[in-house]
Amino acid sequence: MALAGLISGLAMTHACLVMGLAPYHASRALAPPAFVLVVALALNYVSSRRDHTLLMPVAMLCGLSIVLLWRLDGFLAAKQVIWMAVGCLMLLATCLLVDDVENLRAASSLAGVGAVLLLVVTMIWGEERNGARLWLGIPGLAVFQPVELAKILLVMFLAGLLADYRERPPRARSAGPVLVILAVGVGLALAVLVAQRDLGAAALLAGVVLVMTYLATEARGAVAAAGGILVIVILLATQPGVLANLAGGGVLERRVVAWVDPWSDPQDAGWQAIQGLTCLAHGGVFGAGPGLGAPQDLPVAESDMIYAVAAEDLGFAGSAAILLLYALMAWRGFQLALSARGTYSALLAAGLSTLLCLQTLLIVGGILRILPLTGVTMPFLSYGGSSMVGNYILVGLLLCVSREVTWHNDRRGRLQA
Repeated sequence: MALAGLISGLAMTHACLVMGLAPYHASRALAPPAFVLVVALALNYVSSRRDHTLLMPVAMLCGLSIVLLWRLDGFLAAKQVIWMAVGCLMLLATCLLVDDVENLRAASSLAGVGAVLLLVVTMIWGEERNGARLWLGIPGLAVFQPVELAKILLVMFLAGLLADYRERPPRARSAGPVLVILAVGVGLALAVLVAQRDLGAAALLAGVVLVMTYLATEARGAVAAAGGILVIVILLATQPGVLANLAGGGVLERRVVAWVDPWSDPQDAGWQAIQGLTCLAHGGVFGAGPGLGAPQDLPVAESDMIYAVAAEDLGFAGSAAILLLYALMAWRGFQLALSARGTYSALLAAGLSTLLCLQTLLIVGGILRILPLTGVTMPFLSYGGSSMVGNYILVGLLLCVSREVTWHNDRRGRLQA
């Protein structure tokens, strides 16, 4: 955590000097690592049995987020600090309230119902922004993205459902439940795609269902077939003219055009993709330097394209280092899944780690034009309150799994000694 604060502080100091601000403004970048440090100390005070690696990349990514956002919009950066503080409180509350991860298994069905309700309510009453219906407003309170909580609830539901299947005797397992899970998952993803025009959420939901089903059942053929059908349907649905009769269907067509050939419409549909590539090119190997990039023409730079901003300031070396931080989190998550003492805990850790990987893959792949731009936020780096709080809850659940893994390993070591 101290290293995260030092790196963030130095980067923010450089950015302040470049922008002509007093160096004391750099202290703002120290807030996120400080929040995470307080959470770590609080968790250690309660019990030191947890993974001590997971919070380090979180602190570094959050500190870097403030550095990047402050040069784009100081007001957004200040709001992001507040959301990080709320997220840290939610992480701490998750770790304190969940004594045993296996106890969450009893609420897996309720989690599934909650996930579907959140998505359905958003489809019906959600607010539309930039052509996508992602937001749900609470009068007089706030506006948030329900999908950020729904995807965690979906992982909890799938972990419980697939754990029950996994624990059956081999002779009692049949292909029927697997096919039902895949059909419902693919159907839910397509419903989100059509009703909310949200390609990112649809890809996340489908990806989590496919990966978790494969991990629990090893049904390679069924999972591959379901994934192939989903990809074919999405590609057909996003062809020019197919979605023209649906309200907002042009949003998906524009994203496909920007992915396939952004230079065919460089001033409109392809503008965002081209500017993202320009930022990558300008960054070079070692970057222009913190605060020296020029992302003013980059649409939605604070959220969808934050990785392009980081690549311009820090270059290929810095953007690769960011990916290594996500790789470290994913590695620890899947290690926890392999070491978990229960089937539910293992599938929960694997599902949450998959969710983290897919989010990162979608946004980086979109900026590099490997995938279409989806509007998914980059965990702990992009601006967004719903995303920030949801990702802190995700890490909190992983820490709960790690607490049980650490306790189990310690106990086993004492017994063997």
